[in-house]
Formats: sequence, C-alpha cells, structure tokens
Amino acid sequence: TPSNSSAASDVYKRQNLFSRYALGLLIVAASYFLLMPAAAQGHGFSAMWVFGSVALTAVGEVLISPVTYGVTNRLAPKSFESQMMSLWLLSNSVAQSINAVTAPLFISNANLYFMIFAIIPMIFAVILFIFRKPLLNLVEN
Repeated sequence: TPSNSSAASDVYKRQNLFSRYALGLLIVAASYFLLMPAAAQGHGFSAMWVFGSVALTAVGEVLISPVTYGVTNRLAPKSFESQMMSLWLLSNSVAQSINAVTAPLFISNANLYFMIFAIIPMIFAVILFIFRKPLLNLVEN
C-alpha cells in the first residue's frame, strides 16, 4: 500500500540521516586532502586543483545542509525553530571567521593548513558514524 511504502521510506531516511552527514564530512575532508599535493609544491599551482576541491566541498555541503536543517526543525520546539536555524547559520559564520583569522598563520606551511582542515572533519565524521544509532534514538524520541 502507498502508506506502507511511505512509512518505509521515512524509516530509511531517518536511519541514513547521520550516515549522510558523516559522508558529507568525509567528502569535505577529501576536498582539503586534494589540495595537499598542490600545496606541497610550494608555489603557484593549477586552478583545476582549486576547482576540484570546491566541487568536492559542494557535494559534501549538499549532504550536510539538508540534514542539519531537517534535524534543527525536528528537534527545536516550534517557538524556537527560527532561532535554532539562525544559530546554525551563526555557527557557520563564526567558523569562517576563525578560518580567516588562522589562515595567515599558515602562509609558510599551506600543507599543514590543509591537513588540519582535512583531519578535523574526518574525526567528527568517524565520531558521528560511531554514534549514529544513539543519535537517531534521540531524534526519534
């Protein structure tokens, strides 16, 4: 029946919620790993390296943002949905500010910069993947 297939689809989507987020984080990490060989050259490199990195980041973002918006709307009380969404967007701007402040510290070692920004999302992806079932139980309750 249509209602059973819809219910099965909803269960499938919920089960993969945090797995998709973790996959998005891994793809973002891969985008920084992609830039490491180019940064190791120590001088200018082809724009194709940057294009490839931005393309991977965009794919990762497509997996991360919808999950975040969905979880934010599901977990926040109705009266606080807009504040929670604003908090998510604010966290992005704070992260970009931290990036802008720390980037000049790595001018002499761009490879280290890209390695740090690759390892951090990898760590969070592994943690999220390990705890995906308990997190899913929290979301469902």
